[in-house]
Amino acid sequence: MPLYSVTHCMCLQAWYDQKYMRSQHCLFKNTGLFQRNVWENVTVSLGQRQTNNDGSMLLWNLSAPCRLEGEVWPCQKEVSCKEKKGFRQQLGNGTWKQNSKGLWEITGAFEGIDLQPSPCVMVKVKGMGRELGPFCFTNTDRWRWSLLVVGVMLLVCLTVLIIYLLRDFIKKWVWSCHHGGFVKIGRKCHVVLLSPPDVDDSVS
Repeated sequence: MPLYSVTHCMCLQAWYDQKYMRSQHCLFKNTGLFQRNVWENVTVSLGQRQTNNDGSMLLWNLSAPCRLEGEVWPCQKEVSCKEKKGFRQQLGNGTWKQNSKGLWEITGAFEGIDLQPSPCVMVKVKGMGRELGPFCFTNTDRWRWSLLVVGVMLLVCLTVLIIYLLRDFIKKWVWSCHHGGFVKIGRKCHVVLLSPPDVDDSVS
């Protein structure tokens, strides 16, 4: 087990046989080194939603290797992330659930908050000397539309470039279409013009 994956909430269980009770020992609880492993693996994701009364809501999801005590609040990113007053929430008041990766998750929402411009979130963990964040909301829909516009522009530019490079060939091809069908165009080629036989059989 790598040292960076060891956390202060990790315990060891030992037993001699299935008949005997398991003994649990939490050896890393009071070690500051392993608390840092938790702090460095805290992640926060944000989302937006409309409430039933047409208000706005900022959703947040925090995951960490251990359940934490602390605070989370929204802020407006400028030079520094300025706190939006009156929205602080305690991490210890929510319900923590363990996900499929073994991480602990807690979710919450800031209701009645202005989402323009997009706000960020700061986290203060008990025992940690500094704040975590800011964790900012990224509008994935806007990013997808931007990607689509860039893709269309690249396709148009590529089409124009191909037409420019093949302009002589296209001119000859158009000319051949207007003059009796397709004519093979290329270097060291000959064009043979054929006409139907004359009414007069003497004309070869």
